[in-house]
Amino acid sequence: MDAQRPDAMTQRLDRLERENRRFKRAGAALLVGLAAVFVMGQALPAKVAKVVEAQVFSVRDMSGTVRATLGASPDGTPYLTLFDKNVKMRAVLQLKEDQSPFFSLLAPDGKAIAQMRLEQDGSGTVQLFDGKQEGSIVVIATPKSPGVGFANREGKVRVSLGVTDGFSLLDLSGSDGKSGISLSVHPDGRANMLISGQDGKPIWSAMGKSKKSP
Repeated sequence: MDAQRPDAMTQRLDRLERENRRFKRAGAALLVGLAAVFVMGQALPAKVAKVVEAQVFSVRDMSGTVRATLGASPDGTPYLTLFDKNVKMRAVLQLKEDQSPFFSLLAPDGKAIAQMRLEQDGSGTVQLFDGKQEGSIVVIATPKSPGVGFANREGKVRVSLGVTDGFSLLDLSGSDGKSGISLSVHPDGRANMLISGQDGKPIWSAMGKSKKSP
């Protein structure tokens, strides 16, 4: 069973979840700071400057509610945050410390419903959640190993489908992460099937013959 694909997807899921929690904490601190600035408000200058510089810009609607912020985090990474009319964070675009962009869409309760990240190697990861976050779909686009995975609420990939080095792969994993069924088709046309037990060891396998075999 190809354990590398589910493991790679799980690692990317963990990374997206960490970044989502970080955005929630940063957003709460940002709102407190913006509220203080609003209370201190200053009169608009008579002349409009051609260049305006600041660490954080805030956009408010006619009622004074914060609807968007543009700024730089303490670590120097830029971000754009959009809020709904109840000042709930709903969308975030940020450039990470490694210069890779990250985008997240959030539900009113703060839970992520869609996330996208571009990696340094040019690969991309997109994760879509259901309304209750009982599961998610993960799409990984890489030059050599594109794939799609289906994860449970714990973030464990239970089903993965993809291509790796010319191999077509389908993996079905048990809740224990060890047992499961793996189907693969080799570049030469051979089709293989492997069934693993709860200890992760193979209990049955079958291998087809290639078209070149006698």
